[in-house]
Amino acid sequence: MTNLNEKQIKFCEEYVANGYVGRKAYAAAYDQKDANSAGVGAAQLLRDPRIVDKIKDVEGDYRIIGYRLGINKKFILQRLVELLSAEKQVFFNGRIVGSVSDNASVNKALDTLIKIFGDFSAEKKEIAIDDAFSDVDISKLSKEERKELKDAILKSL
Repeated sequence: MTNLNEKQIKFCEEYVANGYVGRKAYAAAYDQKDANSAGVGAAQLLRDPRIVDKIKDVEGDYRIIGYRLGINKKFILQRLVELLSAEKQVFFNGRIVGSVSDNASVNKALDTLIKIFGDFSAEKKEIAIDDAFSDVDISKLSKEERKELKDAILKSL
């Protein structure tokens, strides 16, 4: 495997550390100020298999460090559940006068939990069209025939 240069390695580390935002990682690694150029540069790097492999290595390093610090799946889930009742303090004239629900934190925790559990994700359904349509060239069908085929497929869902 060909070695990566320092900037490529830094890109991989920044990519993982910055929540997989390629534009930010590229801007940090290559000192790029223009967001469009950073996005293009990141896209090019992410097509390089060596970069993808290094990103996986960095992810593994982060995971190992996290486990050593006690940050495991149980810890993360406990923190997310705590965030479901997050509150923020309300100040008036420099003094705390109460608290209100921190809706942003609650919503982010819910969003993360939904992603973890896979709830509300789109269902994947495979459809099989019988052999009568296997040799049909859709581009040669009339508008009515396309509508009939579409209706047949939708009916099978």
